[in-house]
Amino acid sequence: MKAVSSLRNLEALTLGKGQLGETFFQALTDCQLLKSLAIIDATLGNGIQDIPVYHDRLRQLQIVKCRVLRISVRCPQLETLSLKRSSMAHAVLNCPLLHDLDVASCHKFSDAAIRSAATTSCRF
Repeated sequence: MKAVSSLRNLEALTLGKGQLGETFFQALTDCQLLKSLAIIDATLGNGIQDIPVYHDRLRQLQIVKCRVLRISVRCPQLETLSLKRSSMAHAVLNCPLLHDLDVASCHKFSDAAIRSAATTSCRF
């Protein structure tokens, strides 16, 4: 994770095809200028843990076609979130500026989970 934290001036990051654990998401907080993060076709965590995504300046987050049990997103500046085609069953969102949430083809996401995720972010 030294590689991620050494990129402090990074504004956008796209990753795919691999396994990203909690330490990766903790290292992202060192990238203070990061505004856009896209993770595509990856495994997040070890399959049994909650993955926290906490970042103060992130505005756009895409977690597309990823394998993860549960995700917790706390990003006060986040406006756009895509969880499209991911396998999670539950998401906890604390993103007061969120106005665009895409959960298309999240087949494990129940209606109640979608409602819960949407109502915890107050811009909907």
